[in-house]
Amino acid sequence: MKLLPPLLIALSLTLPATTVMAQAAAAAPASAASAAGVVVRPEVRDAIQAVIDLLKTQKTLEALARLDQTISTLPAQTPGEVGVLQRTRGLLTLQAERYAEAVPALEAALGTGTLTPPDQTLMHEALVRATFQLKKYPESMEWLRRLAERGPLNAQMLALRVRALYLSGDYAGAAKEIEARIAASPGGAMGEEDLRLLASSYGQTKDTAGYQRTLERLMRDHMRPEYWPDMLSRLPRAAGWQPRWDLDLYRLRLQVGAMQEASDYVELAELASKAGLPVEAQQVMEAGYAKGLLGNGSGAAEHQKLRNTVSKLADDDRKNLATPPAKPPTISDGRSAATALSTGFALVTVGQADRGLELMKTAAGGTLLADPAHGRLQLALAQQRAGRTAEALEGLRALGSHEQLGPLARMWVIALTPKKP
Repeated sequence: MKLLPPLLIALSLTLPATTVMAQAAAAAPASAASAAGVVVRPEVRDAIQAVIDLLKTQKTLEALARLDQTISTLPAQTPGEVGVLQRTRGLLTLQAERYAEAVPALEAALGTGTLTPPDQTLMHEALVRATFQLKKYPESMEWLRRLAERGPLNAQMLALRVRALYLSGDYAGAAKEIEARIAASPGGAMGEEDLRLLASSYGQTKDTAGYQRTLERLMRDHMRPEYWPDMLSRLPRAAGWQPRWDLDLYRLRLQVGAMQEASDYVELAELASKAGLPVEAQQVMEAGYAKGLLGNGSGAAEHQKLRNTVSKLADDDRKNLATPPAKPPTISDGRSAATALSTGFALVTVGQADRGLELMKTAAGGTLLADPAHGRLQLALAQQRAGRTAEALEGLRALGSHEQLGPLARMWVIALTPKKP
């Protein structure tokens, strides 16, 4: 059993001074304000010291047995001795994970009225831990309430209070508690475990906005690959989602490695082809084949048919895009703006980034597009494809506050932002 150093410290710092029996008989009950006022017999002090010595050698159970022997054989224990012995027994049984035994011992120590204020606080904290481990969450909350009356709760007690609220089914209370801690912390910093608990609390209360907001923060501050599937599945279910954005969502799935099925590659290739981007569609198909997801099983023939189709279209597109037109295309209405945007993206996919991005900036910079925000998103993704990630991130961050496209743009920011080592 691993010994927690704070237990040794807690026991040794408040070991009362040795007194004689005559002093014990003459002394008044010990003051709760001063450890020096607690009067104990030499055999009590010796027993406590023996407990400490055993703990130093990792002999927790032997220490507990030695203490129990002292408690059972020592006659006429004074309140101060009861306080010292039960305090020690409470901490030892807590250390030994014998929580049901720890609670009455800790309560008995508190009940003597002989403990110092710091010791009283220590007993309250120990009772919070013991009742929490016993899953007696209402009792934990009551001890936390009493502890809070003594002063501000430390980080460990705050964490236990949140978990007690959650495990007792008060999900709204747990969420409120964590949000308050986020608001009070410097820079709103919060650990991954607390954010996961917050997300779960919002999930339990069916607070979709709160859940998504917290999941985004988890992904931004504590990215794990397993967070992507949940978020990616939520994006197209949000109010206001447009089917024309599906292509950009599948591109994001490809970017973050969330394409696990053959159907994912087929869907993305078909979306790119329909958008007038056969070269991108070809690239997607080849990536699917390289991963071994395409060209196998019952769908092998259909995969090959689509592969042949997009390959032919891609070859034609490369030929058509190879020679610049005699004059730049005229962008005079929504249709010509959309065509210019698509042509610009196609140019980027075939390696003509300068031409393509210039054309896209012209198309996306005006007010002719039916969906201007989507045009700016397309431009940012083309910049990323061209290796201009800083420009892409700037454009994506600017879109982050957009009511409908904002979540998708923010996910792209997370995907493209370099991860901290």
